[in-house]
Amino acid sequence: MFLVELASLRDPDLVTTEIQVALRAPSAVTLDRLRSLADFIGNRPIMIVLDNCEHVRTPVARVAEALVDRCPRLRVPQCRRLQSRPSDVP
Repeated sequence: MFLVELASLRDPDLVTTEIQVALRAPSAVTLDRLRSLADFIGNRPIMIVLDNCEHVRTPVARVAEALVDRCPRLRVPQCRRLQSRPSDVP
């Protein structure tokens, strides 16, 4: 399990970067950080907890949804405050 603390995040464009740092994924050399992160996660069973993200919930929901769509074994628990699609966690 990886905890991504987003309370101090002020730039919503950095959601993917914060997840990448928490997972210790290699830095993307391309502009498509989301694709790079999804490639890194791949088919590995990983759970990412995105904490304190209410102030950036729309970009967090978009990133989480895209990653869950691309990474079949990724789990991103959904809290009531986020209210987005990544809810396929048992």
